[in-house]
Amino acid sequence: MSCQPILESAIKSNGLRMTRQRALVLEALRRFSEPATVGQILRAVRKENPSFDESSVYRTLRLFGRLRLVAVIDAGGGPRRWQHLAGQEASPRLVCTRCGHAVPVRGSGLDHALRAAAQAAGYEIDPTNARLPWICPVC
Repeated sequence: MSCQPILESAIKSNGLRMTRQRALVLEALRRFSEPATVGQILRAVRKENPSFDESSVYRTLRLFGRLRLVAVIDAGGGPRRWQHLAGQEASPRLVCTRCGHAVPVRGSGLDHALRAAAQAAGYEIDPTNARLPWICPVC
């Protein structure tokens, strides 16, 4: 299934142009089953467009983050990883501080508690960039 309709709608509703570069980055992200680093995304995009550069990937990911098309996972010590949201709402994540493995908490009691606490304090959670540090069972 193509991400083109989601991308096109989000881009155009924000007064921006639809570009091939944006579509390539989003399609590359969609193909990863796990969150991907900029390097992984760049390698995937270069299969279609060998001249694509790293700064274009970063700019595109920042734009997609503002449009809530992707979530960023920052484990604190390693490279940031990015995940396509596939039209679904982003969720805060438990992120292992040792290996970077991330688990979304969408729909769990923890998710509801975080949202309730944020609302009570007058805050809004940015679910595209919300992380809770932990140590996973493997580590």
